[in-house]
Amino acid sequence: MQLFTLLAAKSTPERISRAASLVALDRVLYVEEWKPGLYKALVRGDRGLEHIVVLSKDGSKYRCTCYDYAKTRKPCKHILAVAFYLGLLKKKSQPKPPSSRAQRES
Repeated sequence: MQLFTLLAAKSTPERISRAASLVALDRVLYVEEWKPGLYKALVRGDRGLEHIVVLSKDGSKYRCTCYDYAKTRKPCKHILAVAFYLGLLKKKSQPKPPSSRAQRES
């Protein structure tokens, strides 16, 4: 899990949010353990293009067929979406708003 924290750290909050949206919209179409500890996935992006993602279980190896990854060599939203889908990366929990009772007591 620590490597996936580093994987997310190499990305931007916007990219992480867009990755979570891809998972919520069921855009991760197919995932298989291609080789031991190595996953291959098919992810449909925002424009309807499908991208192949390869991601190791420990997050040390990753690649994607999208333009963003080819240009930056950093984790793209498709790579992060597969990590979310596999449960290897979790969104940070949002702080809960104070209860109405706590507000009345102040």
